[in-house]
Amino acid sequence: MKVFDNYSQYYDLLYTDKPYREEVQFLLDCLSNHHELPKDGLNFLEFGCGTGGHSRILAELGHKVHGIDLSETMVDMAKKNQEAMPLEHQAHLQYEVGNISQSGKIGNFDAVISLFHVINYQTTHEALKNTFESANQNLEKGGFFFFDFWYGPAVLNDLPKIKTKDYENSRLRVTRKTSPVIKPNENVVCVHFDMTVLDRESGEVHSFSEQHEMRYSFLPELILYANNAGFELVKMGKWMSEEELDLSTWNGFALWKKI
Repeated sequence: MKVFDNYSQYYDLLYTDKPYREEVQFLLDCLSNHHELPKDGLNFLEFGCGTGGHSRILAELGHKVHGIDLSETMVDMAKKNQEAMPLEHQAHLQYEVGNISQSGKIGNFDAVISLFHVINYQTTHEALKNTFESANQNLEKGGFFFFDFWYGPAVLNDLPKIKTKDYENSRLRVTRKTSPVIKPNENVVCVHFDMTVLDRESGEVHSFSEQHEMRYSFLPELILYANNAGFELVKMGKWMSEEELDLSTWNGFALWKKI
C-alpha cells in the first residue's frame, strides 16, 4: 500500500480550510513579477497534484494544468473533482499517476509547480536530484520551477511536536493524531498519523495509521541541486510572504529559472 492510499479518502475534509485560492494567487504573483503572463494563460506541469485543489483554481483562471501524483487514489479523486467543474474548466485539466522524480519528458510547459510540501517527500539525494532534472526536461529555456519546502534551520530551531485535531462534516468526524519523530542525521521527519473515523450515519468507527517520511532542506543543497540541473535562483523566502527565510517558520518557497 502506498502512502496516501487510506489518507486520501479524507484528504479534502482534512484540508477544507486550506487557503488554496490565496496560495494560487501568491504563485501567480511570484511568476508575474518575473514574467509577463500571457492573456490566454500559462501551461503548467504540477508535480504532486493531490486531489486537484490548486489545479482547479488555476483552470478557473484560464490556465492549463497537467497534474501527476504517485497516489492512484489521489488522482482518482482529482478526476472526480474535475468532473464537478464546468466543462470549459474541465478541458484545462489533465491528471495521471506518476513519480515526479521519474517523470521524464511529458511535454513543453511554461512552469513546473509543486505545492503543499510535495518536495519534502523526495527524501533521498537521488530523488531530489532527479526531481530537479525532471522539471528541467519539461521546460523551455526561461521556464520556471516553483515549489514550497520545509526550511531546515527553522525545523531544528522549532522541533516537531505531537498534535491532535478533529475534522468534521455532516457525514464524518475524523480525529487525526500526528506524532512526528525527527531523524537529524538524515534531514527527515517521520510523521506518523493515527486516524479515527466516525461515520455519523451508521455509527461505525474505524481506525488506520500511515507514516509519511518528509525531508527538510537547507539552502546550499537546494541551490547545488538546482544549479546542477540547469536552474538559477530567482526568488526564495517565507511561504506566502515577501520576507526572507529565518528561524521563525518552517515553510519556505523557491522560484527557479531554467538557464
